[in-house]
Amino acid sequence: DGKRYSLSLVCEDSGSSIKWAQTAAEKLIREGIDIMIVSHTAETVLPVSAVCEREGIACISVDAPASACIMGGPYSNSWHTFFDNEREMLCFYDAWESVETNKKIGLMTANDNEGIEIRTFIHDFASAKGYAIIDAGAYYIGEEDFSDYINTFAAEDCDIILGVMVADDFQRFWTQLADSGYSPKMCTVAKACLFENDMKRLGNLGDGLITEVWWDSSFPYTSSLDGLTCKELATDYLVHCQPELGDAPATVGFKYANIEILYDILKRSASMDLDAINQAAAQTNLDTIVGHVRFDKKHISVVPCITGQWILDEEGNYHREIVGNYLIPDVKKTAEIKLLEK
Repeated sequence: DGKRYSLSLVCEDSGSSIKWAQTAAEKLIREGIDIMIVSHTAETVLPVSAVCEREGIACISVDAPASACIMGGPYSNSWHTFFDNEREMLCFYDAWESVETNKKIGLMTANDNEGIEIRTFIHDFASAKGYAIIDAGAYYIGEEDFSDYINTFAAEDCDIILGVMVADDFQRFWTQLADSGYSPKMCTVAKACLFENDMKRLGNLGDGLITEVWWDSSFPYTSSLDGLTCKELATDYLVHCQPELGDAPATVGFKYANIEILYDILKRSASMDLDAINQAAAQTNLDTIVGHVRFDKKHISVVPCITGQWILDEEGNYHREIVGNYLIPDVKKTAEIKLLEK
């Protein structure tokens, strides 16, 4: 509005909880924030967006499946960037097609927002690609006994396991599956296999698990702020934040991009007025560290992801290989997919 302002970033912890995410958003708004940024799973993003819609605060978000976020719309003040169901499943389909299977897929999803959205989408997607979904029903987060699901998949001789699960649930499920004697050829479960620490908790049972790769140091993108490459951002993160890690986590790029998008919108709006911010957001046309961001009429910008596989080396360390690049062919594959050991 013709004046210069210093911007302050004020943080609240959502506690990875729908209830606390909503409470944190309400607290920040009471304290007088002008704009909200939020990230990390639909269970965190959706309640914050809902509060911002109700209270008339612009909200910029990343790190939650776009298809699940669409369910929370229509939006007036919320703007979201991430991959959607189709792109996530295409990165898994890239893996399925690389090996010979019986094309039977056992489906594991929780009864949360992301699970419901995947279950709604996957049957038609798989059928169109020539795959059969074996659906044993949604489970409750925190489920202790997965024997009914495992027995169903074993009876159907599913060569592939597909799903979206939190890490704790997947650890129990995968350990019980290994103990059952049933062994699929491939496992493509979203969310649960993103990080090296998730694999370490599984011991040698994590060897060969397939994961979606949101972002990687090898991605061919640069920062809109200062031209930083993905490789340079990953190196900078490791030096200043978590030097003990072998590689920057897949979430780093999107956390950075959230600030890129915020900066670009505020620079063009030249105002903290809600209408001015929303008008600038609607006109976003930005190359970022996670790819090109341009919001559609539903306030969603969809970006691609690729396929990774966790490999356990002879020293007992896990490293993630890039085994599928269908959606970002400029990323070089680092290995061919290997099947799970019987």
